[in-house]
Amino acid sequence: MPNAPDSRAPLDFVGLIYRAHRAFQGIGNEVAERNGLYIGEMDAIITLGRAGGMRMGDMARAMLVSAPNATRIVKQLEGRGLAQRGRSSTSDREVIVRLTPKGQEAYQGCLPQLEHDAASLVDGVLSADEQRELGVLLDKLARKSG
Repeated sequence: MPNAPDSRAPLDFVGLIYRAHRAFQGIGNEVAERNGLYIGEMDAIITLGRAGGMRMGDMARAMLVSAPNATRIVKQLEGRGLAQRGRSSTSDREVIVRLTPKGQEAYQGCLPQLEHDAASLVDGVLSADEQRELGVLLDKLARKSG
């Protein structure tokens, strides 16, 4: 029985992970829209808010986007007064991106909404034991691929 849950082919997992990703992406899009942001802007705000500030290259890697795309997003955030770039205190060549006070407010507004909406989805589908197991399994896959 090829479609039984215990006999899925690796390609089946790709489709399942993609569909799960789309569900979480939909949550992100809704939260971003409620806060007057684009999803990339919100991703950058949350990434920077958690780190307190980052080098541009590190931010791009954390967001899983190209350096030019990260630069474009930061320029958008700068234009809206949500982020600022400056030189590192240790190297004139390094550019550090930080949230402005207005960006911190956006972070404080988006993060709880995103956490709540994601938790509602996960808690509505998976038991606590299933959530722990899924975390372990996804971590194994992520460590193997990256």
